Order: sequence, then C-alpha cells, then structure tokens
Amino acid sequence: MERLLRIRHLDRLRLEAVDHTGCDQEWYTTRWQRLSGCGPTTAASLSLLQFFPSVPLSKESALLRMEETWKYVTPNMRGVDTLERFKTGFSAYLAEHSIQHTVHCLPIPKAKDKRPLIEDSIHFIREALEKDIPVPFLNLHNGQVRNLEAYHWVLVTAIRCTADHSQVEVEIVDGGKVFFIDLILWLTSSRAGGGFLYFEAIL
Repeated sequence: MERLLRIRHLDRLRLEAVDHTGCDQEWYTTRWQRLSGCGPTTAASLSLLQFFPSVPLSKESALLRMEETWKYVTPNMRGVDTLERFKTGFSAYLAEHSIQHTVHCLPIPKAKDKRPLIEDSIHFIREALEKDIPVPFLNLHNGQVRNLEAYHWVLVTAIRCTADHSQVEVEIVDGGKVFFIDLILWLTSSRAGGGFLYFEAIL
C-alpha cells in the first residue's frame, strides 16, 4: 500500500491506562443493548471523536455517551438497519446540542448492478477523511471479508490504497480495536450491501 489518509485525532478514542480504542457495545447494561447496539455504539464513538472529545477518555464517560446516543440512534427489531435510521437519529442528537450540520450519504444497494462504482466509494470516503471527518459504515453482509462482523456498524478512520486503486483498505474502529479491512472485497462480495455516511458541521 502506498497512500494512507487518516483522521488526525484518533487518540481521542483511546481509553486511558488500557489497550482499548472507542466505545464497545459489550459495555451496555442490558442483553438487548449488547445484542443490537452496534449503531448507537458507533454513534457514540463518532460523537466523542468528532464533536464532543473527552480526553482522557474513560470507560465510564464512554458508556454515558453510549447511553445518550441510544436515545437517538435507537435499534428496532432489526437493529439500526438503514443509513436513513442512523442519519435521522444522529441528526436529532446534534440538533439537540445546537450543532448545525449537513449529512452526506452513499448507499450501497443489495443489487450489485445498482451499486456505485468502486471509485465513487473511494472518493466518498477520502472526501470525508480529508476534512478530518470519520465515516460510519453500515455492513449488512460481510461477504468474503473474514475480519468484518456481519450485519454491523463500524467507524471508518483511514483509507490506504495503491496508486492504481487495485488494492484498497479502510481502517475501522470496532470492539475496542483498530484494524484494516479490504474495501474492494467487501464492495464486490457483500450480498446485502449497506453504505457510508458522514456528518459535516456548519461553522
């Protein structure tokens, strides 16, 4: 990989004194929250990274943020299963805190012949990261990407690729860890799609 683009302040999500990055849905206090809470957990990590940094970050302060975002990005019986559900909930959360913003969305449809070009997905993610904005990622099916949990929300914080874009990986925050997954493999092998979005504050 030759080119790497990463947001500048990922350290905002590192918990003090432990090897853990970002919020973790396993911290929720009820079984239903732990089962379905990847959406609000990603929203909480997004909140702490982009809008309300709490440095140094503790598990207790992260969990408080998770409980707060749960009230807005709230799973139904299928979880937070659409970009629109995440967008509507997190936009309401930002509005409650008087943060004006715009939302950018890139749906990845289930039908492969209706999906955007791979270059469009790369451009969308790079556009956000160049503005130092992390990208929530809805993955309804992980395809052949073995290190990505199926039917899951994660937060994209970096992208790296070869010059010809024959190999492209994105860095994600999930379950306290930060690691890369193969973006092209997901885009070409996921059976259900999902999508990407980001929230840009209006200053």
